[in-house]
Amino acid sequence: MPQAATDRLTVGIGSDKMQRGLIVEQIILAMGVRVMRPEDIRQFLRQEPFRPFRLTLTDGRTYDIRHPELVAIGRSSLFIGFPRQDAPEPVYDDYLIVSLLHIMQAQPVDTAESF
Repeated sequence: MPQAATDRLTVGIGSDKMQRGLIVEQIILAMGVRVMRPEDIRQFLRQEPFRPFRLTLTDGRTYDIRHPELVAIGRSSLFIGFPRQDAPEPVYDDYLIVSLLHIMQAQPVDTAESF
């Protein structure tokens, strides 16, 4: 990593969370890696009719999004609610907050699959 990028990262560590996120994002972009943007996720959530999609993270974990109402998009993160199995309406029982920097891809899921 170039010295200037390292210096900016070190300076960002003592700063607020937003500044650190911007610095990390700049480094990742400089490395040529495509970063998932809020607009990218929003596009999947607003499809009509809605089509479930799968998020793949940098560590290999995957999460299927089957209920758009259980997802909230932030500037740099995503809230994913996991629905209760016995609820007639989608109500989250557990949740996960994922940094957009860790989402490698989003792709449609075949609705015939069951996970």
